[in-house]
Amino acid sequence: IGAKSKYQKVDQAKQPLTGAQQRQLMSHLEPVFLKTMGEIPKFKPRELSLTALGLAKIGKNVDDPKMYGTPLHPHGTPQQILHAIIIGDHSKKQDAVFQSIGLASRQIISEFRARDLSSLTYANATIDYVPIFDDESTLFDHIAERSIPIIDKFQPQELSNMAWSYEKANVKNPPLFIAVAKQILEIQRLGKFKPQELANILLAYAQAGMAHHKFFKKVADLIFSPHNNRNSSLNPPLLAKITMAFAVGGEPHPRLFQIVGKRIVSMDNLESFQPANITNILWAFAEAREPHPKLFEVMEEYIVSSDVLHAFEPKDLSNMVWAFAQTVEVNPGEKHPRFFQKVAEHIIGHSLEGYTRRDLSIISVAFNKAEENYPRMMKRMGDYVKGIENIGGMPDYK
Repeated sequence: IGAKSKYQKVDQAKQPLTGAQQRQLMSHLEPVFLKTMGEIPKFKPRELSLTALGLAKIGKNVDDPKMYGTPLHPHGTPQQILHAIIIGDHSKKQDAVFQSIGLASRQIISEFRARDLSSLTYANATIDYVPIFDDESTLFDHIAERSIPIIDKFQPQELSNMAWSYEKANVKNPPLFIAVAKQILEIQRLGKFKPQELANILLAYAQAGMAHHKFFKKVADLIFSPHNNRNSSLNPPLLAKITMAFAVGGEPHPRLFQIVGKRIVSMDNLESFQPANITNILWAFAEAREPHPKLFEVMEEYIVSSDVLHAFEPKDLSNMVWAFAQTVEVNPGEKHPRFFQKVAEHIIGHSLEGYTRRDLSIISVAFNKAEENYPRMMKRMGDYVKGIENIGGMPDYK
C-alpha cells in the first residue's frame, strides 16, 4: 500500500525507472507480497478484509488506463512493476490471491463482523472476482448467510456497499436484499442514510431486478422531503442515479420525476453535469415515459449552444438521441430539431471510431422515429459500417 501511495502520481507512474531502481523496487515489494500471501491462512477477519480491500484498490488503480492515460504499461515504470507483482498476466496472480483470501475467510466466516463483511464483499466486487469453492458455493453465499442474522449491525455506508457489491458482481441473493430493505425501512434508521448511500442502494436493487414499490417509494419520499436538510447534496450524479433506478426498476413515481426536472430546469447552468449524467437523466425520463418538455428544452439549449458532444462516449450519445426521439413519440407536439441537427453535424464531421453497430442502429432508428431526415449522416454511418466490415469487423456491444 505504501508503494502505491509513493508512486500514485501520474507523472511519476509514466516515467521508466533505471535498472537499479527497478531491481530495488522489485526487491522491496515482491518479498513483502509473497510473505503476505503465505500468511493469509493465519489472518483474522479484520486482516483478511483489509488486505483484500487494499489489494483491490491498488489493483484497480494500477490496471486503470484512465489513471495513466494509456491502457499499456510501459516497461520499467512503477505501474508496470506493480502490475507484474500484484495482477500478473490475464489477472492470474490477482485471482489466485483473492481465491486464497476467500478460502481463508470461509473457514472463519462466523467470526466476521459487519464492517469486515462489507469490506470483503466490496473488495471482490471492485475487481470483478467471486471465489468459488469445491462444493460450488461462492464466497458471496457465505457472506450473505453470515450477514443476514447481524444485518442490524451494519452502518448505512456498509449496507450501501453490500447492495452495490452484489449487483456489481452479478450475484443474486434475494434473502440478503430483503433483509437489507427491511433494515433500511426501519423508521429510526432511514434518516441516518445519506442521499448517496440511498441512491446507490436503489440503483443496485433496480439493476438486480429486486425493485419493490413500498421500499422505493419510502426511500424516494425521504430523499426529496422538504424537511430533509441533506437535499442540497443532490448533485447531478445523484439525480442521475435516482432517476435511473426508478426507470430501470419500472417503479412509477411521477412526483419524483417532476421534482428532479424542476430542480434541473431552475439551475443557472448545466456545466456541472458530466455527459453521462445528462444521458442517464434524459434516458430515465424517456424510459419511464415521464413527460417534462421544459427539461428536454433546457438540455437541448445547452447541447446546441455549447461544444460538448465531443465529450460524449458513443453509447451515451446514442442513448441520449434515443431519449429525445422517445419524448417526441410520447408527446407528438414536442419537437427538438436543433438538437437533431447538432447531432447530425457532429456525426458527419467527426470520427466514428469506437461506435458499435448498436450505437449506430439506435441513432438511425431514433432519427427516423423523430422524423428528422439527414441523408448525409445516414450515408456517413452506412459507409463507416461497410468500411469496418471490409477490414475485419467492428466492435461488438456488450
